[in-house]
Amino acid sequence: MANTSIPNGQNLANNAEIVVDTVPIFNDGGVTLTQNDGNATADQNDTITLKFTESVSNITDVAGQFASATSNNNGAVGTTAWSNSNKTLTITLGASENYDAGDTIIITDVQDAGGNSDNLTFSAS
Repeated sequence: MANTSIPNGQNLANNAEIVVDTVPIFNDGGVTLTQNDGNATADQNDTITLKFTESVSNITDVAGQFASATSNNNGAVGTTAWSNSNKTLTITLGASENYDAGDTIIITDVQDAGGNSDNLTFSAS
């Protein structure tokens, strides 16, 4: 085990700066829709990207909520992928799944590494 003691005559302030994260994670830029099939609707094989201000710690739960929210027609849920140190979530829409301009997605309990959480709303223009 590494020695974690503070040198004699010093205190924690001499050795490290403690940062307390009290700021909840939030939406960083809304929704980006990418058309991969040339039609006017975000549907099968098109992608939707969400950006967050901090790394998301509960990525499985958030991706699951996002995938479920886009299943407007009860179609097959698409695939999800995290990137940018878990700050960016991209979903590829599945069969019969769509996301239209003006649709709103609410994801609850999005958590950052500090344990802060918030409910986030994303909408496409």
